[in-house]
Amino acid sequence: MGSKPHTCVLISDFNLQNFAGYAANDSEFPNIQPITAPFGQPVETVLDRDLPCWQDAPDFAVIWTQPQSVIPAFKALLNFEQAALQQVFEQVDEYCALLASMRERVKYTLVPSWVLASDRRIFGVLDMQTEIGLTNTIMRMNLRLAENLAEISGVYVLNANSWITQAGAQAFSPKLWYLGKIPFGNDVFKAAVADIKAALRGMLGYGRKLIILDLDDTLWGGIVGEEGWENLVLGGASSSR
Repeated sequence: MGSKPHTCVLISDFNLQNFAGYAANDSEFPNIQPITAPFGQPVETVLDRDLPCWQDAPDFAVIWTQPQSVIPAFKALLNFEQAALQQVFEQVDEYCALLASMRERVKYTLVPSWVLASDRRIFGVLDMQTEIGLTNTIMRMNLRLAENLAEISGVYVLNANSWITQAGAQAFSPKLWYLGKIPFGNDVFKAAVADIKAALRGMLGYGRKLIILDLDDTLWGGIVGEEGWENLVLGGASSSR
């Protein structure tokens, strides 16, 4: 395996320095050399091709956002304002079109799904109610995001909820947020690095598929231990005798 680091542009509306540190120092293959884009400007970073982060032909990009920073209708819901689900979908579609434009600059773009902090579940039993509950809305947003980006070559959605689950009670850090605009605990970033490296290995062709199956009555008809190898049925349309 090659040891040359793969350059990665990190784009986010929040502070990704902790994540960049874990990505740069993780010992698992492949090596990643993070390039941090301007802080808090995800849309502007994607639109401005003249920014320094794009000048040395980076290998791939990670664009990790909070939903309220790129979907105004979702921000309205957080502020107890009304927003139609169709409006939310239209804004998600616009965001996906923005992500599609990155194909001209990087071969791969990884997009962590949107997550909702535990203290944002503010509607109680209505949290799963359509056009009211934030959890319901963000689930629909992520599904729309995944469906749209599935049609775009080289752009992949990663399941950030699994990182939250792995981190457990340490997933969200109000202290880090107020100190440095870092919404997640470091355990989330560690889990993200592992998933991103696994995805990168697969995209680079280092992934391997292993098929494990039984031999008796699968690859041949009969059971060797009971009938002996000379009585096995080989070939034909069925493995059964």
